[in-house]
This record gives sequence, C-alpha cells and structure tokens, in this order.
Amino acid sequence: MEIYIWLGIAIISVLVEISTAGLAAIWFAPAALLSMLLAIFNVPVSVQIPVFIIVSGLLMLIFYKKIKENIEKVSEKTNIDALIGKEGVAEEDILPRSIGRVKVGGISWAAYIRNDSLPVKKGEFVKIIAIDGVKLEVEKIETKAEVLSNEYICDK
Repeated sequence: MEIYIWLGIAIISVLVEISTAGLAAIWFAPAALLSMLLAIFNVPVSVQIPVFIIVSGLLMLIFYKKIKENIEKVSEKTNIDALIGKEGVAEEDILPRSIGRVKVGGISWAAYIRNDSLPVKKGEFVKIIAIDGVKLEVEKIETKAEVLSNEYICDK
C-alpha cells in the first residue's frame, strides 16, 4: 500500500513542478521514489517517512541555491519586453490620444504618447518607455546620434 502512496507523491510532485516551474516541489519526487524503493523491500513506514523528509531536505539545501543562480543568470528579456529602453524613429505623426507608427530595429510598431506629452512628428526620434499590449508607449528624445548608430533609420 505504501508503494502506491509514494508513487502518488512522486507523480504529484512532478506535476506541481511542471505547472509552477518555480522549484517548489521537485525535491519531493526523488525522495518519494527512494521511500517507494524502501517500501518494495518491506522497510517499515517508521523508516520510510524520515528518509523521505531527510532526502527532500538535503536535496533542497544542496541544489536550490545553485539551480536558482543558474536560472537567474540565463534569464534575459525576451520578445516585446526587450524593446523597453530602445530608440526608434516616428514613421508618422503621433498625437496625444491617437496611435501612430514607429520603426524600431527595422520593424514598424503601433505607438502612442502620454496625453500630457508634446506631439511627435514624422522623422523624430523616440524612446520606448512602456508596452501596452502590442502598442509601444514612446517619448520624444533629442539625440539622433545613438539612434542612427544603431541603424534605426526610418524609410521615407
């Protein structure tokens, strides 16, 4: 009977880990499998439970910090979030309460400015300050050198 309980704990641990991906339950799966192995060899439950607790705790202590550091090292902004802070060129006028277009990295995006901002004219340079769905919130910038050096050129 204990064999199925340990197997169930291992399966649930893996399912929880898959659904959260936050290193929340993965420690319990190998510990449960080891306890299941003990149950197969008729080791008493009074030994299986402490083995489960000790192995889970040791796995957590040994690997959690290392795995967490590795995940944080390779985490990078991806997709549209990577655009925040980049610069581009207005492809058309952008007025408050209206949508215009900007070119960033060779791709045209829908963009808007804050209601209290000055309008952006076609050909002026902008910086992406936020993202709202698939629209970029931009603000006018004064410098053109950085934008041109990064090949943010508007097709006219």
